[in-house]
Amino acid sequence: MALAIASAFGAAWALSLSQAWLPVHLRTELEMTPARAATTISVISAFSLVLLLPLSPLVDALRSRGVSSRWSSGALQGPAVVVAGTAMAVFPFVDASGPRLVLIGVTFGGHAIAIPLHYMTTADVVPTCQ
Repeated sequence: MALAIASAFGAAWALSLSQAWLPVHLRTELEMTPARAATTISVISAFSLVLLLPLSPLVDALRSRGVSSRWSSGALQGPAVVVAGTAMAVFPFVDASGPRLVLIGVTFGGHAIAIPLHYMTTADVVPTCQ
């Protein structure tokens, strides 16, 4: 459960950064116009949606194969946050704008799948009366 909480914290932190810091970063560091920065953020949001769509069928497929509900959601949640966190740690060191934008997309798009998985994990471990 501690890892699920850490994962949820990382995802919430990335979500906060994507709303407060990312637009400013795109404008000042990558010198984007407001319209291009908005489009970039929309593409990142669309990437999150693309990652979220197969999530439920994948968790269901794992459960139907006998994988516990904790492992079926945790097996997706953990790597998603690790990949997003690694991309976040690496992108300041990349100078080319194309690869940097890809890393920003992975950072702020990849964390999104951890949030619904965290709710699923919490629902499995918290007693129903609560």
